[in-house]
Amino acid sequence: GNSGGGFDQFPVSGPQRNHTPMNYIKRCMGLPNEVLGICGGDLYRLVEGWTPPADEGPATDWWQSDHMRVAYIPRVFVGPEGKISVPPGDASPIERVEGDSASILVAGGRFEMIRKSPHVVLAEARLVYDDDRTAADMKAFPRWSAGAGNGFPRGNDGFYAGDATGGSTWLRYRHMLRSNIQGVGPAAVARPQVITDVMGYNTSRSSEILFGAVGPGEGTRSVAGNWVGDLMVEFMAKTKSAQGSVVVELARATRRYRALFDLATGSITLLVVAADGTSAELKQAAHAGIRGASSGRRIRFAHVDRTLHVWVDGKAVFGEGIHVPAASENGPRTFDLEPAAIGLVDGAVADIGHIRLLRDTYYTAKDSPSEMDVHLDDYAAPLDWSPGQPTPDNLKALAWAPMRVLRVPPEHYLCLGDNSTHSSDSRSWGTVPGRLMLGRALGVYWPLNRIGLIR
Repeated sequence: GNSGGGFDQFPVSGPQRNHTPMNYIKRCMGLPNEVLGICGGDLYRLVEGWTPPADEGPATDWWQSDHMRVAYIPRVFVGPEGKISVPPGDASPIERVEGDSASILVAGGRFEMIRKSPHVVLAEARLVYDDDRTAADMKAFPRWSAGAGNGFPRGNDGFYAGDATGGSTWLRYRHMLRSNIQGVGPAAVARPQVITDVMGYNTSRSSEILFGAVGPGEGTRSVAGNWVGDLMVEFMAKTKSAQGSVVVELARATRRYRALFDLATGSITLLVVAADGTSAELKQAAHAGIRGASSGRRIRFAHVDRTLHVWVDGKAVFGEGIHVPAASENGPRTFDLEPAAIGLVDGAVADIGHIRLLRDTYYTAKDSPSEMDVHLDDYAAPLDWSPGQPTPDNLKALAWAPMRVLRVPPEHYLCLGDNSTHSSDSRSWGTVPGRLMLGRALGVYWPLNRIGLIR
């Protein structure tokens, strides 16, 4: 990550059970004397606008939550310049403040996003959908599909055969979920939804209440969560022509980001497409992509922490990534119903397969990590949201997200877990004294089926 906490991992010996120290592996996100914000699943660092008062009392007590918590602002948008704003007319937007600190933050604070380095982007990615493992009862509702008459048939080998000799052809992802209401017809399943931070690892019968669904016997199952707009798509491309381009697209709110692989030159061009369809080039890398026919190249494209990353056969093309400014608006739009796409343009011919869609880790801001940041009427339930129509009322609230502002006392660290919705970490412990930070965790050696390096 960039300077500061930067997503490094440390085993922490701090929380105790029956006065016995317990070791934890967490990521060190906040360094001594920093002020951090958690908002919309992302992490920010305060760079100007407010200076924390000196800590009072004995230093042995500074780890406690009272020394860490600065403010909780229920509805916030972090704009292009790092300034935070609240909805117009919001009468009492600030809760649990330390003096007038939150008012000062809203009026003049400026935050910068803490961005992950490429290897941490991969480490924190969570699987949304693996096209090689389609659920048997959902084959009638494919998540990756082309429009009517748009080509890209899927073969027995699992690859989609794309031919853009007639102009262009696209595969688009739609997040098709089983209805969370038992007894509804297929039409409810056929409407795509927004992607959320639900993890199968956390789900169980007892966790349904945590995700906002009622208990057994009342006809629902849990699908709700926090909307996640930071995504990554990876796939294998078997190119069969020396002309045209393979295009990978990721959408978030009012923008679409594209990586264009020119098969004639081997260059990779990053583009941003605005809501009105106008596009602008962000960066180009010559001779870094795919040139002509190939037996198979592994492509990965990510938009995470307002940064674009491209990998070809496991190699990061643009170093630490290309930063993009914040949009002037947030919250899901029609684009987010088809948040990822793979296209062939200008006569390109290629087979596309082994597609996986992943999302970034979403850091929650509430006192209870498993509580949704924005309470809605189960916005992951099937919605009648047609392309070109206004955003449904119960999704408009996602334009704003709560922000929790935390400060790190001298000689202390703020540590967060990757499984954010079910993690025991500094949000509940408080900060960790430096004397209890043991160092970097290198690997897992037990259980045997999970042996490997920790990244």
